[in-house]
Amino acid sequence: MRQSENNTKKEIPTFGLKQEGMHYQNKASVYAIVFDKKQKRYLTVRTNSQNFFLPGGGIEVGETPEQALHRELLEETGYTIRIEAPLGRARQHLIALNGEALLNDAFFYEVTLLELTQAAVEVDHHLTWLSIQDTDKLFHAHQAWAVRKVVKR
Repeated sequence: MRQSENNTKKEIPTFGLKQEGMHYQNKASVYAIVFDKKQKRYLTVRTNSQNFFLPGGGIEVGETPEQALHRELLEETGYTIRIEAPLGRARQHLIALNGEALLNDAFFYEVTLLELTQAAVEVDHHLTWLSIQDTDKLFHAHQAWAVRKVVKR
């Protein structure tokens, strides 16, 4: 008996409420999970509006997820990084501030910060360490999913 393609393909977890009648544009993204030395806290970016996000962002045309992660972490934190391991992939339906409907298709990696080489470029991003117990403070559910996935390992 032959398995269907759906049964052999690993399903990507998807979060957020997909609103009917909205056309969702796919946005490929990549995010880092950086733990402190005791593995009790992880690095986030807090915006001026007091929202917490994992460091990372959009993958530009022609970039691999790994190249985008190096670029994004340098821009947001000022640090060079070492990618330790891929953690998985998840999606989230969301409506951007400009009203655009997006399907954030995100890759997640465990990362180590190496060397502070420049000031962070994005002035409204403030590096903040969150405890594992505060994971629900993350703005996006797919990012919280990724943190919990690592903690359960």
